[in-house]
Amino acid sequence: MKFLLFVSILFLTFCKRDNSTSISTTTTDAIAEEVIRKDISIEEAYNWINSANAPTLIDVRTPAEYADGHIAGSTMIDYKDSSFDAEIDKLDKDATYLIYCRSGNRSGKAVHKMIGMGFTDVTNMEGGYNAWSSKY
Repeated sequence: MKFLLFVSILFLTFCKRDNSTSISTTTTDAIAEEVIRKDISIEEAYNWINSANAPTLIDVRTPAEYADGHIAGSTMIDYKDSSFDAEIDKLDKDATYLIYCRSGNRSGKAVHKMIGMGFTDVTNMEGGYNAWSSKY
């Protein structure tokens, strides 16, 4: 009887340890994604761009959209172009980037893609250039 109790306790201990490891890993991955992925308002972006620690600006709109107006100092890398992944992959994965598009949708997708490619500090500007140009 004591042996059966011992085996049961041992079994439950190992099962609990395996589950907590899984939960811990999943939780850690979710926290890492949350820490890396940031969304900021156009006001926060404006202040950041004009600070001593300004990020590298990436405009992920099309060439025609970029030609119609863009944030000074930004580099255009068209999210819709087939070369997007290759162009993004040339960038320093440890640098700090602020990504924007027309409304915030493509830039959100670009940020997600960049995180998947190993970038460590990527921020999405909510509202995109439409919101930016209506205020600044």
